[in-house]
Amino acid sequence: MEVTRYERKLEEVTEVIGHAKLAEDDLAPQSQALFVSDSFDDYRLLELNSSIQTNLSEGQRVVFQGEKHEKAVLCTENETYEILEAETSNTLLLVPELIFALPAKDGVNQNGNGAVGEQNGTRHLSSTVITGVFNSYLELRKMKPRLRKLEELLSCSEYRGSELEEEVLARADSRLYSREDLLTLVQASSNELDEGLRQIAACQIDGKWRLLDFDYCFRVLSQIQNLVDSNSWPLNAVPENETVETLKDIFPEVIVRHVFHQFTSPQYERNEEGDALFELTEDKVCRFLAEALLRPLANGDHNDAACSGFDLQQFLAAWQHSVPEGMETNVQQLAGLAVIDDSAGKTPQVKLLPEKSLPEGATERLQQLFSIRQQWTLDEIQPYIEPVAVNAADVNRLLMKHARSFMSNGKRCYTARHGQNN
Repeated sequence: MEVTRYERKLEEVTEVIGHAKLAEDDLAPQSQALFVSDSFDDYRLLELNSSIQTNLSEGQRVVFQGEKHEKAVLCTENETYEILEAETSNTLLLVPELIFALPAKDGVNQNGNGAVGEQNGTRHLSSTVITGVFNSYLELRKMKPRLRKLEELLSCSEYRGSELEEEVLARADSRLYSREDLLTLVQASSNELDEGLRQIAACQIDGKWRLLDFDYCFRVLSQIQNLVDSNSWPLNAVPENETVETLKDIFPEVIVRHVFHQFTSPQYERNEEGDALFELTEDKVCRFLAEALLRPLANGDHNDAACSGFDLQQFLAAWQHSVPEGMETNVQQLAGLAVIDDSAGKTPQVKLLPEKSLPEGATERLQQLFSIRQQWTLDEIQPYIEPVAVNAADVNRLLMKHARSFMSNGKRCYTARHGQNN
């Protein structure tokens, strides 16, 4: 049986105003009768900050990112936001045709839909339908982009040299990705994706983004080092084009140029031949060669690295011997890559512990760190927390939440708040 909706009459509105002891002259001349729709559309309310509103008004990219098995995030051109559901004690109504009265102008009360009536005492009545009722909404919280997936996608097709390319691409899990592909699959803003590609030293080959196999990259860097040494080039005056021209018969030109820029910084000067000069970046070269020394102990598994170590003094000597003459190694270059285990009664050892081998979630990451070691100094643990913290203040918040701090030998140290995790 079809139910007919009751239509409120203007006389009833006037009667209600009288019961409320309100004066007609104090009210806008437009009254609206609200009715609940028989069915609601599947809407969700999303609270936007001023930055996202600006992006939308300027026509910039604002998208929801995430595959079906992933928790969705919202991405702008520059930022990534976690989406959280928040409850509200007030019921929120969605009324698309609601008339909002604005202050009178030239004797006419107006709203976004135009004039609603002259200030002559004449009251108008309209019916408006409620199309949604909400007791919760979605709020956004700025977060670190989820870039772990970026490296996972690219690691399936690492570039190992032209002679092995056919074998690599023939693997069942091998796939090549363009930037547009990655922007669709990775939960990160456009600029954050570009920064992520830079951080993992991804290389663009024939329009597709690739990671270089570590050993292959080591071979290219070693050839660059040998070229610098054989030509007696100063470490801060390495010519780019001559390096590329000399090595392009051994490695593809795009690879040589990529590795060259990965481990150098521009000097904004040219030699007599007009070739741009670059400086081998000490920290980057030393850090990479330290990993090359420690990797064999991990047997190719970063999770085993925490169990295998290299005698500290032997490592320091071998490490210094491996870098170009004129460079100095120091343990600060190992931040976020390896840790020094100098527990009482033990010979100090260096253990490979790459930051990228730890869980992406902050809670899980801290739990694993304290399962590896009971005690960390601030300088040791900070490089492992910064990648999952939104900002510097968030590092302190995470440590306060998950760890207890104390002073030891003049250094700030941390242990697990809820005891040791074994």
